[in-house]
Amino acid sequence: MDAANVTILWTPAALVGSSVILGLVADVSHRRAFGIVAIAIGLFSASAVCVYTALTTSVNPAFGGLLLGGGGFAGLASVIYALSGLSVLSGWGRVTTSEKGGTVVAITALSAIAIQVLASSFDLLTAVLALEIVALAGYALVSATGSRRSDEAAIRYFVQGSTAAGFTVLGLAVLYGMYGHTAYALLNSSVDGGSQPALFAMVLLLAAFAFKLGAVPFHTWAPDVYETTDPATAGFLASAPKIGAFAALLVLFPGAVFIETAFPGARLALVVIATASIVIGNLGALRQSSFGRMLGYSGIAQVGYGLIGVAAGVSAITAVAVFGVTYAIGAASAFFAAEAIRSRRPSWDGSIVGLEGLAGESPLLAAALTASVLSLTGIPLFIGFWGKLLVFISAVSGGLTWLAVVGVVGSVVSFGYYGNVIRTAYSGLPEKAEPAAGDERSHHGRMSLAAAVIAALLVVVGGTGPVIAGVDALYKLLTF
Repeated sequence: MDAANVTILWTPAALVGSSVILGLVADVSHRRAFGIVAIAIGLFSASAVCVYTALTTSVNPAFGGLLLGGGGFAGLASVIYALSGLSVLSGWGRVTTSEKGGTVVAITALSAIAIQVLASSFDLLTAVLALEIVALAGYALVSATGSRRSDEAAIRYFVQGSTAAGFTVLGLAVLYGMYGHTAYALLNSSVDGGSQPALFAMVLLLAAFAFKLGAVPFHTWAPDVYETTDPATAGFLASAPKIGAFAALLVLFPGAVFIETAFPGARLALVVIATASIVIGNLGALRQSSFGRMLGYSGIAQVGYGLIGVAAGVSAITAVAVFGVTYAIGAASAFFAAEAIRSRRPSWDGSIVGLEGLAGESPLLAAALTASVLSLTGIPLFIGFWGKLLVFISAVSGGLTWLAVVGVVGSVVSFGYYGNVIRTAYSGLPEKAEPAAGDERSHHGRMSLAAAVIAALLVVVGGTGPVIAGVDALYKLLTF
C-alpha cells in the first residue's frame, strides 16, 4: 500500500484531530465559540471525506491493524462524524456558554476518532484500546453535565464499565497468551473452538461488547445515563459508539475470530442476549414517564434487534451494519429534538407529559420528533424501517425465523410508548411562551432546532431514498 493511499485513508482522523488542537488552543485563549466552530467544521469535513471514499473506493486495504479503505468502513465513519458534528450543533447553546463547553466538544470529537478506529480495527489489541478510549470519553461526557444525578449516573457507569474493561483485558490476555498474536487474520487460523480457554475468552469479550452496546444483562447504565445527561450529549452517546461496537462485534464473532462454525455456542449466547434485550427493553420502556429514560430502555430493545442479525451469521453482516446506522440516526434525531424542546422550554422536566402542546407551539419541532420516533418504531418510509427489515430477513434466511418473529412483536409493542410520545405532542394547548432572555437564547434555540430538523431530514430521506433508488443504494455505502 503506497504512502499516498495511506495519507488519504487517514485524512478524516487527521482533520478532526487538527481541529481539536485548534479548538483547545482557542478555548484557553478565551475564544471558545471560534474553537467549537473549528471542531464542528472538522467533524463535518471528515464526514464528507468518508462519503467520498466510500463511493470511490471498494477495496479495504489493511494498514497498522486497521481497515481504513472504502466500502462499509468509510460509510460507517461518515455517519459517525456527521452525528458527532450534529451533536455539537444541537448543544450549541450549552457548550458555548459553559466553562466546560470547549472540553466537552473536544472529547466528543476525539471519541469520534476512537469510534472510527474501533469500527475499522482488524486487530484485537487495537479494538480493545479504542473501546476503552470511547468508554472513558463517555464517563467524562456524562459527568460534564454537572448535576448531582448525572454525577451519580457517571459513577455507576464508570464502575460497571471498569468491570467490563476487566473482562476485555482478561479475554485479550487469554488469547494472546495462547496464540501469541492479536491480529484477526492470524487468530482466525489459530483459535480452536474446542479449546476451553478460547471459549472463556469468547464469553469475556462478548460480555464486554454487550456492556458497550447496553444489552441485557449489562444494560442498567443506559436508562440512567440517557435520562440525566444533556440531550445533545446523550444523542451522541446513544448513536455513534453503537455503530463502532456493532462493527467490531461483527468482525469478532461471525466474521473473523469466533466464527460460527467453530464456536456454535456463540450463536446461542447471542440469541439469548438478543431475546432478553428485546423483552426487557420494551417492557421497561412501556413503564417510563421520562422521555430520556424511555429512550434508554428502548435503546436496549433496539440493540436486541441488531444482535438478531449478528446471531444470523456472516450473511447478515451488511444488514447489521445498515441497522446500526439507521438506529443511530433515529436515536440521535430523537435526542436532538429533546435538546431543541429544552431550549424552547427551559422549565421542561424531561417528562413525556411535558410534551403536551408542542405541535401547536412549534409544528416543525413536533414533526422532527414524530419522524424520529416513527423511525425507531420501524414504520415504512422512515430510515429505521430498512434496518429492521434487512435484519429480520437475514434472521429468516439464517434459520432464526422464530427470533425474527420476536423482533417483529417487539417492534409492534414499541409503538405503545413511541405512539404515546406522538399523541402527547399533538394534544393539549400550546404552552405560554416563556420570556426570552435576549437574542442569545433565541439564537441557541435556532441552532438546536436546526440540528433536530437536519437529523429528521436524514431519517426521512434515508427512508424514502431506497424506495426511489432501490435498497442497493444502502448497500453501496455499507457493504463490507
